[in-house]
Amino acid sequence: AAACVLGLAGFAAGGEDAKVDSLLIDAQKICPVSGRALGSMGQPVKAEIAGREVFLCCAGCKGKPAAPEHWAAMRRNQATAQGLC
Repeated sequence: AAACVLGLAGFAAGGEDAKVDSLLIDAQKICPVSGRALGSMGQPVKAEIAGREVFLCCAGCKGKPAAPEHWAAMRRNQATAQGLC
């Protein structure tokens, strides 16, 4: 059920933002830039890549392009999480 909010991320309000972010981080699992596990470098950092809001493993990845293989793995993780709904 955690991943069911993937399509609702833009609708969170008030104190719900942190909950939604946590669910999105759990679904995404990895940094699309480095491939590291989210949370392995501290609190994940929210960023926009290719017009999508994603989470990065650290501020050092901000502004860098996503690696195609990590982007694909991240999208597979999100699709798998959606299937758990």
